[in-house]
Amino acid sequence: SLLFLSIVALFNFIIDPYQQYRKPTLYKTFYGGNQRALNTGLAKNHNYNSVVIGSSMTENFLISKVSEIINNPIKLSISGGSAHEIFNTLNTVFKSNNNIETVLIGLDIYAVSGKIDRLRYGDNSLPLYLYDYNYLNDIFYLINFDTLKEFVKVITLPIIKKNDLNWNYENMYQWQDKAENEFGKENVLKILKESPIDNNKFDKNEYSFETLKKSFDYNFLALVKSNPNKNFIFFYPPYSIIAFKDWTEKDILFDIMKFKLYVNEEFSNLKNVILYDFQSAIEITTNLDNYKDFSHYHQNINHWMIEQIKENNYLVTKDNIDEHLENLRKQIEEYDLNKSILD
Repeated sequence: SLLFLSIVALFNFIIDPYQQYRKPTLYKTFYGGNQRALNTGLAKNHNYNSVVIGSSMTENFLISKVSEIINNPIKLSISGGSAHEIFNTLNTVFKSNNNIETVLIGLDIYAVSGKIDRLRYGDNSLPLYLYDYNYLNDIFYLINFDTLKEFVKVITLPIIKKNDLNWNYENMYQWQDKAENEFGKENVLKILKESPIDNNKFDKNEYSFETLKKSFDYNFLALVKSNPNKNFIFFYPPYSIIAFKDWTEKDILFDIMKFKLYVNEEFSNLKNVILYDFQSAIEITTNLDNYKDFSHYHQNINHWMIEQIKENNYLVTKDNIDEHLENLRKQIEEYDLNKSILD
């Protein structure tokens, strides 16, 4: 048994599918798959000076486009990522040997919902032994049949996904080409008709002001304060108007508005962070052709956000926070969802 486990550990160490010890030389990196494990190796062993991170709202940023606003970036997106998962990833980033200058973070409202240490797929779903720099607990990585399965994937992926764009660092984690035909008003409204807004199984407390505040304070605010020499660019992703209508139906809009006001107040006191609110961009959020569902927008919107940041448009300050919030209220009040469905 010891001999067998030693062989498994040796295979896993040599192939190192999650790149915990080195950048790969025996195979080409596929920037897809298990982000929650691969991101740790990328953070530890790749060379970069800036980071793009967040949920699926950040996955379609192209490295070349992001490079227009931040220096030498890497993208460590986490599909469905919670605030605590982002927090753990950034802690790994900051302990790496890289000189980190800037972090671009999508401040996803859904990410800061729930308890402060919430993991997207439940307790123990994040391999925390990969997030530290303690080699003693790597036994959980080396003598692990899931790692061995990933080793098999590494060998077979060049054949199975030969033409996938995720082989290219420029396109890492992007899914636009796979979902291109899913975008458009017709598809979004079809989803709404087939899966109408249902509040029966919704826990309103997950989005209470206190819940959002505690998660934000623990996972984001403390991180910004403890890294005063690093610059942070936060942005609210521009979900579709249907997502905002959903907030109203679920009676959580007031708490989210209060939370956004609180975030601005806290960030206004810090010199190393700026905040953009693209949810107030009515021309984007009310055009359902930009979306494939209630929240996921086209890659063109990712490009658009970079252009807005370059021009400092939608920047949130103490002086204009009320205007941003009013724009959000206005689009919710004025958008006739029933008319869109009938049209």
